[in-house]
Amino acid sequence: MKPAILSEKSREKFTKIFTKAMYSPQLHSLIAQIQEKKFPLPLIVSEEDACFLVSEIKDTLLESLDSREYIPDFFLYEREAEKNSFPIKTVLAFIERTNEKPLYPPAIYILRDIDTAEIAGMNALLKILEEPPQESVILLTTTQAELLLPTIQSRTIFVSENISHTEVLPDGFDSALRAYITWDPVRLLSLLYKGKFTRSQAFAILRKYLELLKEASVAHAETFTRLTDAIIALETTNVNPRHILDQVFLLTL
Repeated sequence: MKPAILSEKSREKFTKIFTKAMYSPQLHSLIAQIQEKKFPLPLIVSEEDACFLVSEIKDTLLESLDSREYIPDFFLYEREAEKNSFPIKTVLAFIERTNEKPLYPPAIYILRDIDTAEIAGMNALLKILEEPPQESVILLTTTQAELLLPTIQSRTIFVSENISHTEVLPDGFDSALRAYITWDPVRLLSLLYKGKFTRSQAFAILRKYLELLKEASVAHAETFTRLTDAIIALETTNVNPRHILDQVFLLTL
């Protein structure tokens, strides 16, 4: 494939995109997993990060989602301009396409502005988000993830920091995690015992724990390895988030 030739303005914009993405450990972790054929659950990403992922996975330069450059096994689904919404017929076309085996795996599917989909369209997505096709990467782009059904949010992974979404660190966990790393596990164990956690909440808990460990400089290498393995499991499998949290915090006491 011939390298893309960018204008000076486009090159400047593209450099900014990649400079930002270069400092995202989660993006690089996802790319490494995909290269090892460990395909993640569907991702909710910004358009910039979607371009970065496509470019890295397909070894090309995708400047923007408006580019019409041909990329093997790359499929973009968009809302209807005249209706300004993502119609259910487009969702069904996407689902039908996933039945075809990619010639140059992995296949990458982008559902752009998925927050504009009708309720029926979002519901139609649930099964395929729960059981994604093999050798595929599904990217949902939006800037307002809180407009997505909770059932979609629970089946996906939030990647991009600039996406607004409602899943945050559950109440009480900041102070409980701070106490936990100073060998006072009571509050954290109480919260874990009482709570039911979504995938996004589990991510928030593990990331906060990792952040606090780095600040305190108290963790051994095996602790970071265990945390990394837990995050990868959340990203690549349908494992119960509660099971992951129990493995990280309960089985190590």
